Amino acid sequence: MKKVIIGLMAVVSLGVVTGVTPVANDLIGAETVEAAKAKPLLAYGSMGNDVKIVQRIVGVKVDGVFGKDTYNAVWYYQYGRGLKADGIVGKATWRAMGYK
Repeated sequence: MKKVIIGLMAVVSLGVVTGVTPVANDLIGAETVEAAKAKPLLAYGSMGNDVKIVQRIVGVKVDGVFGKDTYNAVWYYQYGRGLKADGIVGKATWRAMGYK
């Protein structure tokens, strides 16, 4: 019984049910956890920190809002790397930017 309780505590601590927790960061390393997170699909109108990452990479004003300038810069980034140039940051574009 004691092993079952300890095992359950470990599973909950690792956030298997609800996502990665700070405890998991300590156990497997914050960098590993960050690298394992899937990047979201970003398009015109998207907002947030992931948009800021893209804006830094494509060289436009970093404001966290995926607007006309970000769209155009992403389109040219994609075109210049032989990707489908659609101005949407999906899996292939994230990969080209060095993310999984």
